[in-house]
Amino acid sequence: MLTLQELKQITGRPEQSDKTPSAKYLERHDTVVAVRRLDTDTHITVYKSGYALYRVCSRATVFSLFQCRKYLYESENAEISIGESFFDNQPWYVRLILEGEDRLNRNREVLEHKNCISYSAVSEEWFVLVDKRLCPLEQVVLEETIEELLSLLTERQRTVICQFYFQRKSQREISDELGISAPAVSKMLSQAIQRMRKNRIGRSSESADTTAGKGGNSHAW
Repeated sequence: MLTLQELKQITGRPEQSDKTPSAKYLERHDTVVAVRRLDTDTHITVYKSGYALYRVCSRATVFSLFQCRKYLYESENAEISIGESFFDNQPWYVRLILEGEDRLNRNREVLEHKNCISYSAVSEEWFVLVDKRLCPLEQVVLEETIEELLSLLTERQRTVICQFYFQRKSQREISDELGISAPAVSKMLSQAIQRMRKNRIGRSSESADTTAGKGGNSHAW
């Protein structure tokens, strides 16, 4: 198993002043020292110059191995940091894939110029699913619940949820449109559902406690 630390030892170290080469330049002129294919359209390639190329379909990003230091991610609304030394002893591609995904996400957001599907637009699509056989009061309650659950998600999570469940797009279609890998889309869907489910469980517990309290007081009548 080639580790990231070992990989750094057999590649060059780009100077900070060096201009980052394009994906096309690396593919035509540099020497490949390591490659990892995740699926048919997604792969990470490292070149002798010390640059990595992460490609998902037609989208690609290039970065230096030595720019990949600690990694920050959000878990349960808290920011978690994984130190650089941890990744040094992991398979070489682990940290690079994380870096590539983050960069493609940022690039996509810049291109969209914050024109992601708005919160209100997503909410309206959810409301289409409300059973019209419910009485008006029940419909209002359900719509408010949906709106509250959507408010727990990030803009990107709401976009993926909308495209997958309501526009009926496949994970591959979503990954192509957003410029991220299909596994990343799957993970995003899972995280969004877990976040909404956890909130609903918490609300159900609170409701049960309140009902029990009211039940106890009813004996005093």
